[in-house]
Amino acid sequence: MRISVILGVAVLIMVSCDSSGQNPENSDAISSDLHDPDVNVDIFREVPEEIQSKMWPEWFDRSLFPDHEDRFEMSDEQWRDKLSRREYRVLRNDGTESPFVNEYHGEDGEGVYVCRGCSAPLFSSEAKFHSSSGWPSYFAPIDLNFIGVKPDDGLLSERTEVHCARCKSHLGHVFEDGPEPTGLRYCMNSQAMRFIDRDAHEAIEQG
Repeated sequence: MRISVILGVAVLIMVSCDSSGQNPENSDAISSDLHDPDVNVDIFREVPEEIQSKMWPEWFDRSLFPDHEDRFEMSDEQWRDKLSRREYRVLRNDGTESPFVNEYHGEDGEGVYVCRGCSAPLFSSEAKFHSSSGWPSYFAPIDLNFIGVKPDDGLLSERTEVHCARCKSHLGHVFEDGPEPTGLRYCMNSQAMRFIDRDAHEAIEQG
């Protein structure tokens, strides 16, 4: 258990968390300003209830972590003070870390991946799969309300960028070459997230 991970999350702990699930029928409740209609990937894919119900581990207390509606803003100077150089490059400057050698590419433990910028829940180990990309990959976010998407035409072809709904930090991109049930691959940067396993969660509970 890495003490830096626990401390990094603990200083941002807030109460209140809610989830409306992944069902496209609930898309009207999802903030439209976080999901640009011009993106070339439709992220509103249904996740079966038997899978969705496992997204949040039984031991995970959502009230200890921020809600997506509780916006988190800091100045660029504050972000630079808070984040390491590598974290800042990814989260605030839309950077991409190296494949295969990043922290969570091979992580197989049970838990929840939260935003390294603001501690909002992003992805569940239940949705993680091993892709050939070299980055941690997921077929769905833990809740569509916790992410936002927008077009990214920075390379030769347009991609769909994924960011944290709470603090607007860059997380990675989403592609349509993932496994069932959604067919999506959320290709994320490890530097953009912290993994909360049971041990880290217990440490946060204890303050």
